[in-house]
Amino acid sequence: MKVFVFYGKIEKENSTMKFMINALLDELVSQTNEKVVISNLSESDFDIKYCNGCSDCFLKGSCPLVDDMEKIKLGILSSDIILFGSPVYGHAVSGSVKTFFDRITYWTHLFKLSGKFGISLNVSSGNGNEPVKQYMEKIMGNLGLSLVSQISIKSSSYSKEIMLNIAKNEMKKLLITYQNNKYKVSAIQETSFKNFQRLYKGEAGTSFEREYWLSNGMFEVKTLEEYVNSKSIKL
Repeated sequence: MKVFVFYGKIEKENSTMKFMINALLDELVSQTNEKVVISNLSESDFDIKYCNGCSDCFLKGSCPLVDDMEKIKLGILSSDIILFGSPVYGHAVSGSVKTFFDRITYWTHLFKLSGKFGISLNVSSGNGNEPVKQYMEKIMGNLGLSLVSQISIKSSSYSKEIMLNIAKNEMKKLLITYQNNKYKVSAIQETSFKNFQRLYKGEAGTSFEREYWLSNGMFEVKTLEEYVNSKSIKL
């Protein structure tokens, strides 16, 4: 089992975000007999440049910026479970998390992470969790992830005991889902998949996007669920 974790930049070593990330990963390891390989990254661990809006990723599937994103993308694509976490800043994700999502936005046209399981984590001091939860749900769903858990933490009102119990229960749910391969596609994801399919069949979008859909057999299925279940997803 390979797990990829990316969370927003947190300077404080005793931050609630780091506490929850560690609690979730510790529970995941302790509750399974499988070998677990974890890539646990914060924004400060790598050089991630701001998107410059050139659209090369949509047009060519590549980015001209020279930084660590290609290495990071390979780590995501080789993983089975993806955990994205963000602190709540002004009722929104942190700047570093937004930059990260900007750099993989073109994947939302490709359902690039189809077949993988996702967990979102947001941490506030006391409010603003819901809009961040909704934003992360939208982005992660559009990436193709089957979102198993959406965890919202308020550091001002959640004790460490409560947070540890949340971690235990959410990882138990994740492992049951993962081990039984219960990949679920939401109605919103299916609608999005069908819309893109119709657009690309009609010669909309870029030639790179249409070729990706063609080469991965995405025009040959009726639903995203069928695509995940019957096709080998090309990484």
